[in-house]
Amino acid sequence: MSYTRDLAEFAQALGPADIPTEVAHQAERVLLDCLGCGVAGLITPSGRIAVDLSRGERGNLQARIIGSDEASLMPAAFANTVLVGAIEAEPQDPEGHVPAVAVGAALAVADAVGASGVELLTALVAGLEVGGRIGRAVRRPSRSSQAGFGRGHAHVVFAAAAAAGRLLGLSRERMHHAFGIAGYSANVPTLDKFLASAHSPMTKYDHLGLMAQNGIQAALLAARGFTGDLEVLEGDLGFWRFAGAPSCDWDQLTRALGSQWTIPEIAFKPYPAALAAQTSIDVASRVVSEHGLRADEMEHLEIRSMRADGPPTEVRSPEDAWRNRRYNVAAAVCDLRPRRSWQSPEAFGRSDVRALMERIEFTRLREGDVSGSGNYWEGWAPARAEIAARGRTFRGAVDYLRTMDDSELTAKFRENVAGLLADADAAALERVCWDLAQVVATSREITDLLQAINTDA
Repeated sequence: MSYTRDLAEFAQALGPADIPTEVAHQAERVLLDCLGCGVAGLITPSGRIAVDLSRGERGNLQARIIGSDEASLMPAAFANTVLVGAIEAEPQDPEGHVPAVAVGAALAVADAVGASGVELLTALVAGLEVGGRIGRAVRRPSRSSQAGFGRGHAHVVFAAAAAAGRLLGLSRERMHHAFGIAGYSANVPTLDKFLASAHSPMTKYDHLGLMAQNGIQAALLAARGFTGDLEVLEGDLGFWRFAGAPSCDWDQLTRALGSQWTIPEIAFKPYPAALAAQTSIDVASRVVSEHGLRADEMEHLEIRSMRADGPPTEVRSPEDAWRNRRYNVAAAVCDLRPRRSWQSPEAFGRSDVRALMERIEFTRLREGDVSGSGNYWEGWAPARAEIAARGRTFRGAVDYLRTMDDSELTAKFRENVAGLLADADAAALERVCWDLAQVVATSREITDLLQAINTDA
C-alpha cells in the first residue's frame, strides 16, 4: 500500500459524479463562508499588508486577489488565504484550518486558468478531503496522547497541492510527484510557540498563506517534470514526523476513501474567535439573552471549560483579540456588531468591554459539570457559565459546538460584507456559491464580483 499514491490518485481522478450531493453542498457552504470572511479581512492590518505585498507581483499565470486586481498566481493565493483567515471567523475542520488554504489556493488557480464552476467545486472538494484526511492522521494522535499542539498545521499544504493539481490538469504520475514535493514544502510546526506568545504575530499559526503558495508551487513544479518523494507520507521518517506528531494514525489516511468523507465534519463559527472558544462565548450569550441581562449589572462571570486560563487580558492587536477568551465573551455580551469589528481598535478599546473583561474568570470544568465524554473532532467542547447579577446566580450549559444552517450562514455572510460589497453584488455572489456546479460557466464570475469592494466605506 502507498498512502501517498492512493491519496494523489484520488485527488486526480475525482469527478463531479463521484461527489455526493451533501458533500458538494458542504463545499459550497465553505466557499460562501470563506468569501465573506475574506471580504471582511480587507479591513484588517494583516489583510491589507498581504494584498499590498502581492498586488505588485507579475508572472506567467495571473490571478485576481479578493478585493484587488491581478497578481502572479502564488502571491495571489497567499493574499487570498491571509484574507480568509484574517478575522478568525472562517470555517474550520476538526484538523484545523484546511478550508482557508483550500479556498485561497483553489480560487486563485481557478481564476488563473479560467476554470468552470464545477471544476472549481471538484478541486475544492479534493483539497478539503485530502487535507482533512492527512490532518486526521497526524493530529488525532496528539490529542489522544495529550502530546500538546506540536503537530501544527503542516498538513494543509496537501490541500493546496491537491486543489491546484486538479485545476492544472496534472496526470496521475505528476499529481503523485506534486504530493511528494508538497510534503517537503510545509512549514515547520510553530503552533506551540504561537500559543505561548504573550502577543500574537500576524503570521498566526504556522503561516497558512505561505503553505497555500507552496502547495501551488509543488503542483507547478510537478507539471514541469520536477520530482518529489513518492512515499512522503510513509514510514518511520514520513510526513507525520515533519509535522511534529507523536505517531501516525495510518487508517485515517485512506480508509473508505471516496465513500466516507471528512468534509461533513467541517464546523462553521458564529463568532470571530478560536474554534475552542466558541462554546464558551455561546453559553455566556445564551444566559444573557434568556434572562435579558445587561453588562453593567453583572458582578461576576465564571466560564468553566476544558481550559482554565486564556492569554493575558491586555489586547493590543486584532491577533490578540481573537485569541483572548475574556475579550471574546465580553464582546458577545456587549453585542458588538458587526462581528467583524471585534478585532478593531475601536472595539477592544471600548470602556464597557474592558470593564466587563475584568469581571470574567475562566476555570476548568468541575466534577459533576459534565456526564460522559466526547471527542473534540465530533464538536464536543463542554462549557458552563455562572453569572452573578441582580442578587442571583444565572447558569447555563453547552456541550457541543453550535451548528449553522444555510440561512444562518447567509446572514453571517451578509454581515461580513455589509458596507464593503453592494447588496446586489452580495446577492449575486451568494447565488453563484449556492449553485456553483450548475450555473457558473467560469469561476471568474466569482472574482469579477469580488473586484467591486469598497474598503473605504
